[in-house]
Amino acid sequence: MKIKNLKDALERLKPCEMKGGRISMVNLNYSTETKRLELASENGNVCVRTYLIADINEDFNVCCDMHYLSSVVRRLCLFGEELNISASEKAVKLSCGCANVTVPVFANSIPKKMLKASDNYTTFEANGLSQDIYRVIHATNINSNVFGMTQIIAMAVDDTGIHVAATDGMRIALRGKKGAVDSKMDLSFPALVLRSVAGAFEIESLMVPENREQVVFKGDKTIAFVSTCDVSFLNIKNYINGMRYTIDCNKWELVNSLKLALVVSDGPVNLNFNKNEIIIKRPGVDDLNIRIGCKADIEEPLGIAYNPNFFIDALTTMEGEEIQIQTSAIKNRPCLIKGSQETQLEIVLPVVIA
Repeated sequence: MKIKNLKDALERLKPCEMKGGRISMVNLNYSTETKRLELASENGNVCVRTYLIADINEDFNVCCDMHYLSSVVRRLCLFGEELNISASEKAVKLSCGCANVTVPVFANSIPKKMLKASDNYTTFEANGLSQDIYRVIHATNINSNVFGMTQIIAMAVDDTGIHVAATDGMRIALRGKKGAVDSKMDLSFPALVLRSVAGAFEIESLMVPENREQVVFKGDKTIAFVSTCDVSFLNIKNYINGMRYTIDCNKWELVNSLKLALVVSDGPVNLNFNKNEIIIKRPGVDDLNIRIGCKADIEEPLGIAYNPNFFIDALTTMEGEEIQIQTSAIKNRPCLIKGSQETQLEIVLPVVIA
């Protein structure tokens, strides 16, 4: 087999890597009848199964250390392109060019119930889902070193598609139509787990079981079983409804102005919306007064304080040059940002300044 194919297959198992120095196990199962080498791994939150086509002399089903196997395969790539593999009850033997390496085999194995999907699944097309997951995570800037329960990704699935939302407790990013919040099939996942799945392979379809305890993400030659989390996502309608005023402006003018405000001083900024311009000011900084043009449908000037970094993260994920900001006259009301496409929504919560 091509050693690159095995290296790529192991890369697709990365969502199953254990943290804190714990051993990550991988099952290697080869059948001479199907010519398929199947690889599977799990870490309690997610189980990934993938395969590649190979010509090996005999069947085997073994389990070994995924980190060690991946490290060996990466180094063997330096010795050639063709890989010979064989396995016994004690070890997996890998040969590439003049290099021969033996990887120990363990008695553990991946539970069979984690490797098979039942027939009671509803399947949805999910083209572009991996990109949507990355965008909502970038817009909310979820920190990979923090495992707060507020850092979740929610999905609403209905006959119009799959709609994604993420939050870190201070801002919300959505990819999907506003009607998706009314969907009855709402799913929540740990954000870091789903990010690792979206980064490992391109998701093509989604399989949702009746109990919704474990959702299946399918890609080319790869399938991931991801456990849902028992966390109720906040009601997006509470934020979307009641946005009376709209402000249209150029995305990059606003981004560059906010970056300039950060250079002058770190901290929240006051966004003052008028009919023809947005005035950016810093609390306590009298000489900062940045103005950009806009077209606002408001009755009287509005001023709300926001974290500029949150705005920048949200704006840079938007497609197109023009964006629309929606808000209301209610004190400390969140700000809804819409991109050029109806499927792009970001909600930034205000900052309360004493």
